[in-house]
Amino acid sequence: MSAGQLVDRELGDELQEQFANAVLHPYTPEPEIIDGYPVGAFLPTECVIIDGYVVTPDGEIVGLADRDETFHVTDLSSAEWVLDKMAGHEAQIAALSMRLAAIQHNITTLVKQQNARRAFLEYRYGQELKAFARQNLKGKSKTWRCAYGLVAFRKTQPGVVVWDEAAAIAWAKEHCPDAVKVKESFLVSVAKDAVFADPQRAQHGLEVTEAGENVKISTGVE
Repeated sequence: MSAGQLVDRELGDELQEQFANAVLHPYTPEPEIIDGYPVGAFLPTECVIIDGYVVTPDGEIVGLADRDETFHVTDLSSAEWVLDKMAGHEAQIAALSMRLAAIQHNITTLVKQQNARRAFLEYRYGQELKAFARQNLKGKSKTWRCAYGLVAFRKTQPGVVVWDEAAAIAWAKEHCPDAVKVKESFLVSVAKDAVFADPQRAQHGLEVTEAGENVKISTGVE
């Protein structure tokens, strides 16, 4: 089981426990408006309240338990309420991220330990194991098997290993220029004005985005 699967299982168990202890809450979905007409079921859905949020059985958040649709940000108090809620969630995200990093670090350490132990066994006994397996091959088979594993013998072709790429490229430029690959890239910062001025830019795979406004909402929690 990977570190990610282990964390998913832990958090999944917590979510299941939250649903088990949650308060039931009736919820009527808003209909989808298509061509000016409401489309969709109006039947109430049995939801649950988790941490103050109304949650459907499939995990979708559809509302707040203590705020209805009439609540809007209209003054300092309502704005601070929303940002305070955001800050609380960002603090939880930071805590969970630290927890995830710690679990992944611990699992990674355990994996390294197991890799080191396996590597030691192959270093100490690998040649003997290969010799024993070769002596016990049957017929034309190139694989020796037992209940705990196998030793397979396969022919390999000669190859090239590059351990100093800069030196290898310098050698190739002189002896085999076709082996050197040059990657071309498009520098937007250099071509920007020319792209703006070309009305046929779309034919050349280029597009201009309209000027706008970037708004960042931050609670200061990192």
